[in-house]
Amino acid sequence: MDDRQNITFQKLTPIDNADISVYEDAIEFSLKNDDITNVALSGPYSAGKSSIIETYKKKHPDKKFVHISLAHFECPEETDSDDSKKESWIEGKILNQLLHQIPVKRIPQTNFRIKKDMGKKDIKKLTVLISILLCSGAFLRISNKVPTIVEQIQEERIKQFLSVFTSGYAIIIATLLFVISAIICIHKIITVQKNKNLFRKISYQGNTIEIFETQNESYFDKYLNEVLYLFEQVEADVIVFEDMDRFDSNEIFVRLREVNNLTNFHKKKYLEENSESGEYKPLRFFYLLRDDIFTTKDRTKFFDYIIPVIPILDASNSYDKFISLMKKENLLTHFDASFLQRLSLYIDDMRVLKNIYNEFRIYMNRLNNTELQWDKMLAIIVYKNLFPRDFSDLQLGRGYVHELFGKKNYFSAKKKEILENEKQLLIEEIQKIDAELLNTIEELNVLYNVKYNNLPHNYGYSSLTSEGKKQWAIMENEKEARRHTIQSRINGDKLKYEKRIADIDHQLMVIKTQQLHELIDRDNADEIFMIKGSNVIGKTFEYKEIKGNSYFDLLKFLIRDGYIDETYNDYMTYFYEESISAHDKIFLRKITDKLGADFEYSLMDVKKVLESPVLREVDFSEEETLNFDLIYGILMQQDNPKYQKYLYTVIVQIKENHRFDFVAKFYDSGKFDSLFISKLNQQWPEFFSFAKISGKFSTEQIRRYSIDTLYYTDAPILQLVNVDNCLSEYISNEDDYLNIPNARIDTIISQLSLLQVSFISINYLKSEEKLFLAVYKNHLYDLSFENIKLMLQTQYGVDDTADITHKNYTLVQSMRNEPLVMYVNENINTYVGIILDNCEERIEDEEDCVIEILNNDAVEENLKKQYINYLFTNIYDLSKVKNTTLWSQLLTRQLVFISVDNIAHYFHNFGLDQVLIDTINNLNKPIDYSGMEQVYGSDITEQFFDKIIINNNINNNRYEEILNNLNYVLETFENSDISEEKVCILIKNHIIEMHVDALKYIRMYYPTLVMTFIDANVTSYLDILPQIDFNLDEALHVLDLDIGDPKKIAMLAYTADKIPIYNKKYSDELSAYIIKNNFDSSDAKVIYKNYSSYSNIMKNAIYEIAEDSINQIILDEDLILDDQLISDLITKSSYSIDIKIQLWASQLVYLNEETCKKHFDELGVPELKRIFTMRNVKRTYQKNPVVTKIFEVLKANGWIYKFSECKDDTDLYIVTKTGPLKK
Repeated sequence: MDDRQNITFQKLTPIDNADISVYEDAIEFSLKNDDITNVALSGPYSAGKSSIIETYKKKHPDKKFVHISLAHFECPEETDSDDSKKESWIEGKILNQLLHQIPVKRIPQTNFRIKKDMGKKDIKKLTVLISILLCSGAFLRISNKVPTIVEQIQEERIKQFLSVFTSGYAIIIATLLFVISAIICIHKIITVQKNKNLFRKISYQGNTIEIFETQNESYFDKYLNEVLYLFEQVEADVIVFEDMDRFDSNEIFVRLREVNNLTNFHKKKYLEENSESGEYKPLRFFYLLRDDIFTTKDRTKFFDYIIPVIPILDASNSYDKFISLMKKENLLTHFDASFLQRLSLYIDDMRVLKNIYNEFRIYMNRLNNTELQWDKMLAIIVYKNLFPRDFSDLQLGRGYVHELFGKKNYFSAKKKEILENEKQLLIEEIQKIDAELLNTIEELNVLYNVKYNNLPHNYGYSSLTSEGKKQWAIMENEKEARRHTIQSRINGDKLKYEKRIADIDHQLMVIKTQQLHELIDRDNADEIFMIKGSNVIGKTFEYKEIKGNSYFDLLKFLIRDGYIDETYNDYMTYFYEESISAHDKIFLRKITDKLGADFEYSLMDVKKVLESPVLREVDFSEEETLNFDLIYGILMQQDNPKYQKYLYTVIVQIKENHRFDFVAKFYDSGKFDSLFISKLNQQWPEFFSFAKISGKFSTEQIRRYSIDTLYYTDAPILQLVNVDNCLSEYISNEDDYLNIPNARIDTIISQLSLLQVSFISINYLKSEEKLFLAVYKNHLYDLSFENIKLMLQTQYGVDDTADITHKNYTLVQSMRNEPLVMYVNENINTYVGIILDNCEERIEDEEDCVIEILNNDAVEENLKKQYINYLFTNIYDLSKVKNTTLWSQLLTRQLVFISVDNIAHYFHNFGLDQVLIDTINNLNKPIDYSGMEQVYGSDITEQFFDKIIINNNINNNRYEEILNNLNYVLETFENSDISEEKVCILIKNHIIEMHVDALKYIRMYYPTLVMTFIDANVTSYLDILPQIDFNLDEALHVLDLDIGDPKKIAMLAYTADKIPIYNKKYSDELSAYIIKNNFDSSDAKVIYKNYSSYSNIMKNAIYEIAEDSINQIILDEDLILDDQLISDLITKSSYSIDIKIQLWASQLVYLNEETCKKHFDELGVPELKRIFTMRNVKRTYQKNPVVTKIFEVLKANGWIYKFSECKDDTDLYIVTKTGPLKK
C-alpha cells in the first residue's frame, strides 16, 4: 500500500462510453419530433442519467447541449422555506447558469450582465472625467473670488501663473468642460441604470416609486421578456436540467414548460415573419429526474416524452460492483464476504460506492497501521460518506455516534437492571413452587370448592352475597396464581428457572465489560438508537437529521454488528509505531485535565501509556488512574520498582476514598489479577469487611473475592482480613461456597481451618465433590441436624429420611470409622441437643446405642432425661444402664421391657415406689414371678411380697398375678390399711388362711369381705364353727353356697334362728329342715298358698308347721291356704270338728262350689252338697251343731239366703238358697 503508483481511484463524474443503445433511439425519437420539446429522463439517483447524455453527446457531436445543474445540498441548519422563495431562487439559478453559457455578444439587449474586470484605461478615463467635472464645477462656484485670492498671494511667480484663471476665457473654458463632463456622466448613469438596475426605489416629496421587484417575485414572471430573450439566444438544440428534483418543487416544471412553449412559439413566429432566416428548430428541455418526483400520473401532463432509465446500481448488484473494484486491486481477501454482502444491501448509489472506495484506499494507506481491521475501516468510511457532518462532530468529540458510545454505561446499567428484575421474578417463582403445599390441580380445586362453600351465601339460595362475590373474585385470582405455580412444578419449570438464573448470573458477570454492540439486542435496539443528547447548558439534541436519513438503518447495522465500535478513534487518526495512539492520548488527557475516572476506557497500548512521561507517581493518587487496563498493566510489571510504587499508591487511593465501585467493576473486567488481591489485603486488611456492606459488590463478587483471598493471602494477613470474624462468618453462612471448580483443596482447607470456618449448611448438589469430602473429614461444618442429615445421605448412603430423624445416633454409629463419628463424640452434648430438637419428639435408636448415650458420662444429665422423654426404644436389660437415676424415667416412659429381672433390679435399688407400681400396672400381659426366689433369693422375694401385699396402688390383676406367682401365704393377717379389693384378692387366692383369728380380724376390719373369706374357705369355716360365735348372716350365706345339704344342715344345728326360705334355691331337704327347725313365719303365706306345688318332703314339713299353727292360720284373715293343704288339715289333723270348720270357714272366701263340695265330704256332711244344686227349691237338712255352724258360715258369706228350723220337724233345717227378687 505504500507504493502510490499501484493505487487507482474511481472518478465520480458521468462517463461518456456507456451502453445507451435503447436510450439513444429514444433520444433520437424525441429530437426528430418537433412537437416533443419537454423530455424527462427518469430514474433513481446514480442510475446513469448523466452518463446517457454524455455518451449521446459524444456520439452525436452535431447536437448542441447546454447543461444547467441545480445541485442542492441540505445542511442540518436549513429550515423549510416558503415555496415561492424556493422557486424564485431556482429560477435565479437557472438564469444565472444560462446567462454564463451565452456569449455576451448574442445578448446585448439583456438587462442581465456578467460581471467582468474593468480595464485600467477605462478607469483612468473615468477618473479624468470625474476630476474634470468636479474641478470645473468647483472653479465656476468660486470664480468671483478667484481675483481676490490671487491678489493676496505674495509670491510673484505663483501670482503670475494663477492670474490666467482670472480672465473671462478661463470661465468660458471651465463652463464648457463642466457641461461636457456632466453630459458624459449622465449618459453613463442612465446606461448603467438601464442595464444594472442600481436604483430600486425613488422617494420624492413623500412619494415612493418602486423601480425593481421584491426578491420573492418570480424572475420568470417579472422578467418574462428577458427570460425569453435569453432562451431564444441560446445556441443549443437541448438544454439539460440536472438535479432539479432535489428541491422537491414541482411548480418549477410548470414555469419551465411555459418558458419552453413561449420560446419555441417566438422562434416559430419569427421564422414565419422572416422566411429567409432558416429552418425552424425547436429548443428542447431535457430533465434528468428521479422517478418519484411526481407521486401521481400527472407527470405525463408535464412532459411530452419520458425516457425511463434503469439504474446501473442498486442493492441487488452493488455487492458485485463493489467486489469488482476490490478485485482489481487485490483487496477482496482482506474483507469478510458476509460483511460486504450485508453492506451492499444498503448502498444503491454508484457515486457513493466509488467515493467510499476512494476514501478507503486513502485512509488505509495514510493511517499506516497494520493492526487495523479492514472491515472496521470500511465501516468508518461508509459512515463518513453517508453522515459527513456527524463524522466531523465525532472527531470533535460530539454528535450522534459519540453520544451513542458515551451512553454505553447507561445502556449497560439498564440491561443489568432488566436482567436482575428477571432474575428476581424467577427467584420468586421458585419460592412459590417450594412454598406450595398442594401437588395437583385436583387438590387445588377441592380446596377452593371448600372455600367457596364457606363464603357467605344468600339465605335459602345457592348464590353468593355481594360480599361473598368480592371475596370469591379475590380467591379466583389467588387460585389462578396457585394453579400456575402447581402447573409449573408439574412441568418441571423449577429446573428451567434455575438454569435461566445461572445464565443471567453469567450475563451479569460479563455485561460490564461488553462493548456497545454486545449490549444491543432486539428488545432494546429502538431505545438505544433513538437517544437524545445535550450539552453543558442543557440544550437537547434529537439528531433528527441522522434518524431521518434514509441510510440510518445502515448506520444501525454498522454499530449493531460491531463494525463501528469503541475503537473508532484508531480509524480516524494517524498512527506511528513509536507514538501513543490518539485513543490512548485521550486517556492521558483525562488524567492531566482531571476529568474523572473512566474505569472501562480501553487502552490500545498500556505499556506505552505507563512509559509516558505524562504519568507520575502522584497521578496514581487521583481517580483518573483508576482504569482496568492501566492497573492490569501495572500488575503485570511488578518486577519494576516504579510500578510497585504505582500499585501501592493506587491501593492507598482506593483505601482512602473507599473506591469499592472500582474494585467491584475491576474484579469483573476480565483483567483482574490475583496479585491485586494479595496487595490489597496486605495494605488494607479491612477491605473485605467493608466491601460486604458497601453495596457495590454483587453476591457473586463477594464470593469470588473470598475464595481468591483464601488462595492468595498469607496466613498472618488472612487473620487480619478476618477482622471481627467477617470472613469466617461469611464463608460459614454460604451454603454453596464449596462450588469451586478445580479447587486447590489443600490450600482452601488449610485456610478454612485457620479461620475456624464452620459451614452452617452446605448445598451438596452445588459442591465440588473432593472439596466437600475434605470439609467433611476436617469437621469444617456446624454440627447441625441438616448437616448431619447431609453427611448421612452422602457419606453413609442413607436414603430414609425417617430413619435420619428418628434413628440418627444409630445411623451415625453404624460406620465407626467415619469422621462424623469422631465429630459427634467430640461434641456429644451439642449433638444430643440437635437430635432432641429435630427428632419430632420420637427417637428410635437401637438399644445398644441408647445405652451408649445413657452411659456416656460426657452427656449432660438433663439431655439424657430429655432423650429418654423422646425415646421409643425398649431396653431389655435395665441393669445395663449404669446410671440408676435414669431408671425411674425409663420405667415411667415404659421404655424398659418388663421382666422379673428388671423389676427385681429396680426394686432392689428403689423399692416399690410409684414408678415401679405404675410400671407393674401398665403391663398389658402377665409375667411369671415364680422363679424370682430362685434367682434373687428369699430375702428380696419376701420383701417384694410383703411390699406388694400392703400396696393398694397396684392394679388388681397385676397384684393377684404377682402374689399367685410368688406362692406365699400370710401366716397372720393384721393390717387394716390394705384396701378391701386387695384383701379380697388375698382371700380369693388363699393367701390369707381361714382360722379363728383371721376370721375375727376380717369380721372386725373388713366386714364386707367376711362372706368372701367364707366362700374361699367354707370348709375351714365350718370346721371352726364350734370355736367362734355363730353368725346368722354368715350362715345364711353358707346356705347359698354349693357345699352339700349335710354340711349346711350340720351348720344349722348350731342355731335356732328363723331362716326364711322364700326365693331361696335351697334343696327340698334343706328347706324342709329349715321349716321344721328354723321356720320363719314370713314364709307362711307363700308356702301355704303353694303347698300343692312342693315335693312330698316339703309338704310334710309344711303340713307339720301348719298343723302346729292352725289357730294362727284361722285368725289370719290374709292367709290363703292351698286347697290341698286345707283338705290335709281337715282329713289328717287330730283337731276337733269345730276347729276344722273354723279352718274351712276362714278359707271359704277363696273356695268355689267344687272345692266346697269336696270339703263337705271331708267334714262328714256330704248331704250339704245339694245346696249347690237347688234352684230356689227349699230343702231340708238334718239339724246338728256341725250343720248349724256350716249354715251360719254359708249364710254369712252369702252362699245361702237363709236357713231355719223346719216347722214340721224341728230337727230339720229348711235352707233357702236365694232370696226373693227385688222389685
